[in-house]
Amino acid sequence: MTQYTTITSKGQLTIPASFRQELGLKPGKKIAVSLVAGAITIQEQTTLDALRPQLHEQMRKKGTTGALAGNGAGFTAHVKKKYAS
Repeated sequence: MTQYTTITSKGQLTIPASFRQELGLKPGKKIAVSLVAGAITIQEQTTLDALRPQLHEQMRKKGTTGALAGNGAGFTAHVKKKYAS
C-alpha cells in the first residue's frame, strides 16, 4: 500500500496513521532509519535483547563464547590467547 506525505521545511515528515497503527509505533518510540538501494526504510529499533542470540552465535563461530565478560579483561585475555595477538 502506498500513501503520500509532504516533507516540511525542517525536513520532517508524518508517517501515515494506518502505518503507525499497523507497526505499533507510538510517540517516543525509537525507530531505525536506513538508506538501502536508494530507498529510505523505517523499522523498529533493534534492542540489545533482540540482538543477543545473533551476537552469541557469531561469538560461538569465532570460538569466543567461553570468555568472561566482567570488566573486559577476561574477554581480552581469552581473545589474545585464542588468536595469539
